[in-house]
Amino acid sequence: MIKNVWTIYKEDLKRIFTNYAALIVILALCILPSLYAWFNIKASWDPYGQEATSQIKIGVINNDKGTEFNGKLINIGDQVVDQLKENDLMGW
Repeated sequence: MIKNVWTIYKEDLKRIFTNYAALIVILALCILPSLYAWFNIKASWDPYGQEATSQIKIGVINNDKGTEFNGKLINIGDQVVDQLKENDLMGW
């Protein structure tokens, strides 16, 4: 039984290597999925890296007028905008 399987396997390999069209199709079926995976992995390898996000332009609008709390003026909007200006990972 196993001998028959190996015989069929060897004959199939001989036929594949003597038929160039079949060989090209089989090689393409082996290579194309690898290329597809490679390009997808390369494209999404570091989506939050500085090269990927520093070119994105983001506008920030601060409509916070602030308030007085315990005799002290607090404006959270200005603090957030100041921190965003220090951050160079995005195009703020």
